[in-house]
Amino acid sequence: MHSAISGCGRFPKRPVRSRHAVLAGVLVFMILGRGVRKALFLCPFLIVFFLWACPAPPKETPSATVLSPLELHQRLVMGEPLVLIDTDSYLECMDERIPGALCIACDDVDKLVSHLQTFQGKPIVFYSRGLHVQKPCHALEKAKTKGLPNVAVLIGGISAWKMAGYETESPQRVPRFSIPSIQAKTLDNWIQSRREFLILDIRSFVSFQKDGLKNAMNVPLGQLHERYHEIPVNLPILVIDSDGSRSMLAASFLHRKGFENIGRLRGGQAAWETHRRQMMP
Repeated sequence: MHSAISGCGRFPKRPVRSRHAVLAGVLVFMILGRGVRKALFLCPFLIVFFLWACPAPPKETPSATVLSPLELHQRLVMGEPLVLIDTDSYLECMDERIPGALCIACDDVDKLVSHLQTFQGKPIVFYSRGLHVQKPCHALEKAKTKGLPNVAVLIGGISAWKMAGYETESPQRVPRFSIPSIQAKTLDNWIQSRREFLILDIRSFVSFQKDGLKNAMNVPLGQLHERYHEIPVNLPILVIDSDGSRSMLAASFLHRKGFENIGRLRGGQAAWETHRRQMMP
């Protein structure tokens, strides 16, 4: 808990014999013991002591600016040299992005940090997918630690951008295929019957470590375009994401790479967790 001190702002609790108590004691002693004239003579020294006793409160890190699609579009039309960063996976970004955006996934921390060092003095706008995503992963924190003051977030991400009627580009569009999906109950039956297949979890490593299914293989979506060759081709594959919104893209990409026996879990890990809760006595 913190105590409010009117002269010095908000500070943590201090011992009784604090700097402020010493300051008050010195002032009283000078006035009573040496006279008002000498006390006034020593006032400059008291001011210096007071500044030492009451340091300025620490500066807070400025929060990022929030931009609407309209505001971002206006700044782009005016020719402002903005740096747009798509913080989702490489596949998602190359499949569809705001024109000119850079593809730097949140999971690729090293790449993100190295690029941020080259953007000194340039306005940076982060965005991701999903209307309710306001802070794309930890990209903002990384930008702040690098001392980049001119940082903004596109509210609602690329979803809001498209809803506003603005154009996007697809440098490497992933063709969608008819990928079958199964329910969590079916997956449970497969596991119970010891059916031979591979569960491919495309969530982040942190999420997979938290509640990933036993014997599943984790290849985050942000790394799938580089690590798909690690996936065995002799087993049926079931792709699992967090909520079912990304598994179609991942499965279609793998199908194009030659993985024919592939499916996806409808509703993703969230559906599996719901099924498990319902099955509990």
